[in-house]
Amino acid sequence: MGLTTLFGTYIARLISFEMRPLEKTLAKVESGFYKLIGIDVTKQMTWKEYFFALILTNLIVVVFVIVVLTLQNYLPFSQHVKGLPIDLAFHTAISFVTDTDLQHYAGEQQLSNVSQMIAITFTMFVAPASGIVAAFAFIRSFIRKNFGLRNFTWIL
Repeated sequence: MGLTTLFGTYIARLISFEMRPLEKTLAKVESGFYKLIGIDVTKQMTWKEYFFALILTNLIVVVFVIVVLTLQNYLPFSQHVKGLPIDLAFHTAISFVTDTDLQHYAGEQQLSNVSQMIAITFTMFVAPASGIVAAFAFIRSFIRKNFGLRNFTWIL
């Protein structure tokens, strides 16, 4: 019960742009990283830019998962499996990125432990995170009518 209040307060502050614990300390690390890769975090995004950033991020994840699943026989400790056919790899990648988690492969017989850790577990984290990012943008559109949605990278 106590953790619910703490996490709920933290998320409410995150959505409404209030200061959170450790934000100043972590912001220094984040700002250095963002400068390194050339992102201006203070830039406000329109809904179209935000949507494009979300779709592009998910597209990159889909391509990454397809590459891992089709080339899994070249990964370390994957001697007993072959790479998945491109159509099955595409279906699996789309399924896990959209958080529907449909599995049309035979588990350990067709996927190595390494590809399950790299591709499947990774997307099981990214898919809900994408949903949270989209939900935050939706909520912020009501809270900050005149100020924009802030920056897509800021929420990550």
